Amino acid sequence: MSYISFAWTTPAVLAGAKTVTRRDWTDRHARQFHAGDVVDAWSKDPRAGGRKVARVRILSIALEPMAWMPDRDYAAEGFDYLHSLDEPGRCRHDFEHWRQSGGEQWVIRFELVEVL
Repeated sequence: MSYISFAWTTPAVLAGAKTVTRRDWTDRHARQFHAGDVVDAWSKDPRAGGRKVARVRILSIALEPMAWMPDRDYAAEGFDYLHSLDEPGRCRHDFEHWRQSGGEQWVIRFELVEVL
């Protein structure tokens, strides 16, 4: 089964607060994922000792310019939730840095299906 690892944003995924993720994937890797797919969510890459923590359903996947990132995605990326856990500086910095970084990333919108 395909998977997505979430690293330090895992708590927001498990709380249902993170519903979008941006990835610097190759086109070949991104083509493995489709709207409607249910995939495993990992705390970090399984090859790095991560563990399967949930399952998510992909709602959409598209390659988008980083400059298109809407303000509402601050919450959708889970940053509002993580801010409440006392990570405010990191969250705002990452969001603004991403938006201004240029280039394109794969934008995966998803919903939490099950916490394991």
